[in-house]
Amino acid sequence: MRVVYQCENFLPDVIGGAEVFSAHLLKALQARGHDVLVLTSRPGEQAAEKYSTFDGIDVCKLDFANVLRARDLTGYARMCAGIDSMVSAFSADVLLLADTARSGFFFLRERSAKTLPRLLTLHSPLRGPGRDTLQNRLMLEADKVVAISKSIFEDAIDTMPSVASKLVRITNALPASAVPASPLPFAPPRLLFIGRLSTEKAADTAIRATAFARDRRCHFDLEIAGDGPQRSQLQALTRSLDLDDHIHFSGWTAPDGIPALINTATAILVPSRWREPFGLVALQAMQMGRPVIASAVGGLPEIVEDGEAGLLVAPDDAPAMAHAILRLLGNPGMTTRMGMAAELRARQKFDFNLLVDAYEAAIVDIVSTPHNAKTMA
Repeated sequence: MRVVYQCENFLPDVIGGAEVFSAHLLKALQARGHDVLVLTSRPGEQAAEKYSTFDGIDVCKLDFANVLRARDLTGYARMCAGIDSMVSAFSADVLLLADTARSGFFFLRERSAKTLPRLLTLHSPLRGPGRDTLQNRLMLEADKVVAISKSIFEDAIDTMPSVASKLVRITNALPASAVPASPLPFAPPRLLFIGRLSTEKAADTAIRATAFARDRRCHFDLEIAGDGPQRSQLQALTRSLDLDDHIHFSGWTAPDGIPALINTATAILVPSRWREPFGLVALQAMQMGRPVIASAVGGLPEIVEDGEAGLLVAPDDAPAMAHAILRLLGNPGMTTRMGMAAELRARQKFDFNLLVDAYEAAIVDIVSTPHNAKTMA
């Protein structure tokens, strides 16, 4: 099968859960004999080669953002024609749409890749009803829609009941790390936050929880691995709480370095305040035998079994997160057992090979079966 994969961003330009997942999925499809071409956005305003490869995957970076920003109708028509030309030259069999971000506008069925069967994966929370939104139009035009968690599946049914017949739940997963898990450190204990430093990821809750635990004579180091628009504010909050000796901002870590980074931690904090569609950081932590303290929002409760693989707390509740930290660090034996249970749960419930099987089956189904959406062009 020859697969065109459209996504808003791709590694290494942007490092996030959806980008990491996409790279793993496409590499697995290639390993099974499928040919893949990625069509993605040019990174920001910086100059970049239009054609490149990442880990053996062919990538074409297009100027989606600037064309949309300029409202350049000539450039827009040229972009759509260029997409059609690339799709034709690649002899594509199927179009995989990775979510419904703004670059999806160029892939509405009347715009480009008109005749290709299409599979849409929902990696982001749904934004409400209304047939005229980009998200809902892409859902209506897709031959099959993948929800990456029970949370997203239920949101899709509530938001767009008309897509129920073509909605399939393929729970996210990642390949197991080749890096062996190391014992949990307790002398001193180390906690870890991994993610974009933005409002929705709520690193500020982790910082406030650290201060709350310190005031109760529980001392540990917290590493904040990531970057983003809130970094300076978070560093100022750390200083204001007199936590500079206990909280370290280490910046982004390349995806292949995440397992080793997780190995340095006793537990992972995932304090998100938005409805996480899934929560790949939580899964990666569990794969490395680390218990997770996470907000009970979105898809996170589907990953972290409360009291078994970690602890769930209310979002935006720093005292509750601190109490969960105190509970774990005050009982190393329980924490170690939770880490072992987390690794077992990750291995048994989130099998990456089964995920690839499910995507292959969905692709074969939409390519081999006539669907009404294909005749809309």
